[in-house]
Amino acid sequence: MEAVILSYALDTNGQNYRYVQAAKKHGADVLKALAIGHSDPAGVVGRFKEAADKGDELRIRSVSAAKYEYLQFPIDIFWDKQRRGSNEQAIKELIMAADVIHLNNSEMAYKHFRIRKPALLHHHGSLFRDGPQRMLEKAKYYRMEQAVSTIDLLRFAPDLLTWLPSAYDVDYFQAYAKEHARQPDGRVLIVHCPTDRAKKHTEVLLQAVKTLQDEGLPVDLELVEFRPWTESLAAKARADIVFDQLMWGYGCNGIEAWAMGKPVIAGADDWTLQEMERQWGSLPFALATEKTLVDVLRQMVERHDYRQQYAEIGLAHVRKYHDEQPALTILAELYQKAIRRYRRERIPGKAPADPVMFRQDGARKVYDPETGEPIPFKDGQYVTDDPYTIDRLRHLARRRAFGIEEVA
Repeated sequence: MEAVILSYALDTNGQNYRYVQAAKKHGADVLKALAIGHSDPAGVVGRFKEAADKGDELRIRSVSAAKYEYLQFPIDIFWDKQRRGSNEQAIKELIMAADVIHLNNSEMAYKHFRIRKPALLHHHGSLFRDGPQRMLEKAKYYRMEQAVSTIDLLRFAPDLLTWLPSAYDVDYFQAYAKEHARQPDGRVLIVHCPTDRAKKHTEVLLQAVKTLQDEGLPVDLELVEFRPWTESLAAKARADIVFDQLMWGYGCNGIEAWAMGKPVIAGADDWTLQEMERQWGSLPFALATEKTLVDVLRQMVERHDYRQQYAEIGLAHVRKYHDEQPALTILAELYQKAIRRYRRERIPGKAPADPVMFRQDGARKVYDPETGEPIPFKDGQYVTDDPYTIDRLRHLARRRAFGIEEVA
């Protein structure tokens, strides 16, 4: 199976690049792992087994149309929209070869390239929180499967959305942490890497640390802000405690800290906490609120065993969900769901329509919404009984550029 991840703007936190790297290493293993199952009501396991038996692999490329000015996350393919036609032809060729399109944050790239293929719409952070209904409607219109990057985003449509864990090479981060470890010095170092102070509760953390320092506790704070991502990794490797934020549970900062064996302090609203406990059985982070943060920090600073306990809990969590193979397993299943969703009955509950004839006077190509191939107008005429195609052609008949009209 081949997939292309299209980011019309940013590749949020470089997550899609990591899927690409993980697929290069574990693509075939993921497909074979899915061939094990007690029951297979949707045929998912069987199809993956067939694909694996043929020597197929999960191959992913990622295209991003924007770069972070200072974070400098790695990018697979940079789509330079500022230079007209710079590498769009190469991107189109990747799209044509792909079995499924993975859209990052919006449907804009799907429209830009006039794609007519199965798609997974992957929602992230505030871009989805600030306007979920529009994105849900777009996914329904284009018959896209949908996933979210964090548990809190499931609330907007729990029956339609699936949590897709970010993929990390945990062994790499374990080795990185050992290489960049700080020698014990009798101090406890807290690291915080905010991209938005208000959303990450940075001021609350600053006040809590000051309170502990005024009490005479041996605690220091390293704030990594407006600096490259690699510098934030080095800081987390030096840390004794990593503070994420108090609103959404945890993000990539927390995952990277756990993968390096560091305890994480975070928080979330009641709905998100209940959903996390439902899915995982317990929370992987030390829970804090604005009111309790100073007490949680004090306990972590004073007790090494408490820090060690949450470091082990967090590492077990990323091994189970965020390591490359388990994350790719979920991703590969979502790709198959996207293909099935796109190919199922075009308008659920409707029988095929009576045949309708369309005439085209112009030469502009019109693409079939199912196959992505040009609709074969013969001698300027085309007859179809497919309700989805009829609806599309009737819509185009109202646009003079296509020269299409419905024959009564």
